[in-house]
Parts: sequence; structure tokens; C-alpha cells
Amino acid sequence: MSIRRRDFINLTGMAAATSMVTGFKAGVVNQPMDPNQALESMTADVVPIAQAEREERIAKAQRLLAENKMDALILDCGTSLNYFTGIRWWPSERTMVAIIP
Repeated sequence: MSIRRRDFINLTGMAAATSMVTGFKAGVVNQPMDPNQALESMTADVVPIAQAEREERIAKAQRLLAENKMDALILDCGTSLNYFTGIRWWPSERTMVAIIP
């Protein structure tokens, strides 16, 4: 027995419609669970860096400068500037530096 293309399309359309109708329960479509709902926050217990910790970092840098007989440390924009000062500044046409004497 051969099947015609029109019959095949009708059968697949009815099968798709039937599967959609059986997915309804009391007027609500079965939605798959959102996988993001099961995720827990990785940063829930993270606290910002306090000013006291930044001052400790600067004090340690000053101690290391003295031990190595250096006069100052110049911090250009980027991660080092952020580490010591908390200032987020990226390279631009304007110079942004911090000097730790």
C-alpha cells in the first residue's frame, strides 16, 4: 500500500495537533521547567571589599617599597588601580594614575 503526500501531511498535522491538545491540562500548557530556576546564586555570600582592606593593601605596598629602596609606585589604569583604590578606570585619552609614595 502506498501513501500519498497529501495523506501523509494530513496524518502528521493531526498527530501534531493531538499531541498539543493532550498537553493542555485545565487550560494550562505543560511548560518544561526553566533550568535557571534550579540554579543557586554563587555571589549570595560575597561582601564588598572594605576601605580597611584597601588601606592594608596600600600599607603592605609601602612596606615592600621601603624594603626594596623604592620611592613610589605608580599605578596606571586597569586592575592594579582597582585593586588598591577601588577605582575602575580603563585606558582612554585621559591619563588616570595613582601614586603610592
